[in-house]
Amino acid sequence: MDDGAVDWLCFSYLTAERAVVYRAIVDVFAAAKAEFALHLRASEVQSELVVRGTSLDLSDVESALQQLESWGNLQSYQDNADVASLTDYYRKRLLYQLSASGEAAHASTLTFTERLQQQAKLDARALDRIADGAGQLERLAIHLRDADEKDPVVTLTTLRSISQDADELTSRAQSFFRWLHEQTESDRGDLEAFLVYKQQLIDYLQQFVSELILRTDEIAGRLRRIQDWEFERLAEIAATEEVGEPRAGEEQQHERRISDMAIRWRQRLAGLQGWFMQREGRPPQSDQLRAAARAAIPRLLQLASQMNERQSGRSDRVADLRALAINFLQARDEAQSHRLFRAAFALSPSRHLRIDPKTIDSLDQNRVRPDTRWIDAEPIEMTPQLREKGRAPSAAANRRVTDRSAERAELQRRLGRETGRDEASRETLVALGRCRLSEIGGLDQEAFKMLLGLLELAVPKGDVSRVTATSRDGRLRIGLEMDSGQELDRADSKINIARIDTEDGTLVLQDAWMEVTRV
Repeated sequence: MDDGAVDWLCFSYLTAERAVVYRAIVDVFAAAKAEFALHLRASEVQSELVVRGTSLDLSDVESALQQLESWGNLQSYQDNADVASLTDYYRKRLLYQLSASGEAAHASTLTFTERLQQQAKLDARALDRIADGAGQLERLAIHLRDADEKDPVVTLTTLRSISQDADELTSRAQSFFRWLHEQTESDRGDLEAFLVYKQQLIDYLQQFVSELILRTDEIAGRLRRIQDWEFERLAEIAATEEVGEPRAGEEQQHERRISDMAIRWRQRLAGLQGWFMQREGRPPQSDQLRAAARAAIPRLLQLASQMNERQSGRSDRVADLRALAINFLQARDEAQSHRLFRAAFALSPSRHLRIDPKTIDSLDQNRVRPDTRWIDAEPIEMTPQLREKGRAPSAAANRRVTDRSAERAELQRRLGRETGRDEASRETLVALGRCRLSEIGGLDQEAFKMLLGLLELAVPKGDVSRVTATSRDGRLRIGLEMDSGQELDRADSKINIARIDTEDGTLVLQDAWMEVTRV
């Protein structure tokens, strides 16, 4: 459809002088349509507005309805259902309903509001859905390649789903990093509150980055196995299914609509490939998202360091002005306030730079005007070094550089020991293979902590029999498979109990099949 064929006046009700009334009336018609009401009379609209807290005269309601009709939001029909005489027939009695453009304008405002209120977060579940959709596209391409079989309904559904998930991932990522920028670099961010959950946010970013690395390779591999002509064919199949059958006499327009829709689907598929694959020398969007998430972590740590420096007493302009205000309030008399003011804002001559209690008493007794010449004032004693080098000698000799090589070597040894313990714990858990939790027996302290962290990530939510999760460092994957019939929310279910002995005690939990593998 051309821009010239679109009636944009249907959005006028959002910014008109009585926009509140117009929006309330459109909401009434949208609610009536949701309840499958065909039309509304002006009196019915007035009654519904009263219920919603807006009281208007019937004449005002009719005037607003006529204005909405002139903008194209409503359509009116003559109400002849209760006509009993010729006079009633010629009397103006109208029924109103939302027009197609009015319904579209209302839906767009709802989408606009929902997008603004959408929570800014990185949704790793969208990556799972995109991976599933890429696998379905690969299967459809294999059917086209081997037997030229096509399933238009599944093809269109798959393309719509994977496009929606990619759009959601993109919009949420943009919103998240815009919010993160405001929190870390903009004056509008509440930095004090931000510090409270900075560690949770860092863990959240690390978890998303590890999930993004795993899913990106999987999705890119599936998309690479689909040939270009298969993408073209899938786009044509989806376009044909979406446009549907032609109406009589519109065969040429129907072919043009299919062609335009196929171009759109090819563009969407090309964008999907660009998200996860390198195309024409440009890096994939997933790499840019991963780089942005990784860059956010040191920025958060730097912000935390700056806030800690401020809280530990280091000077900054706001703190200095606040301290100066406190000193003004605590001044004994007006003379001390004037002296503090002159010293703070450099309104006195440089004589105040070398000052002691004796000099203060002398200045209080014999005030020296700022415009007094040095030759006419009392002499000031200074050290030869101040005269020669422009600065006074330090109170103590400079500290010698401390050799920290032994401490750094010790830190390196500790890091090596911790890395070795972590690797041994991973090897212990992987060596268990597929087993039940009750068969594990005993674990050392480090292996138990690692297993507990994996179990925390793999806690099943809802009625799910099998759950998989990846460790925060992306090196291990755990799979849990619950026994059939074991449901914690049923009183009559029989639950098998597993016990794992550790140095710190015994862990008691619901038994299940478990397998830990390396990624």
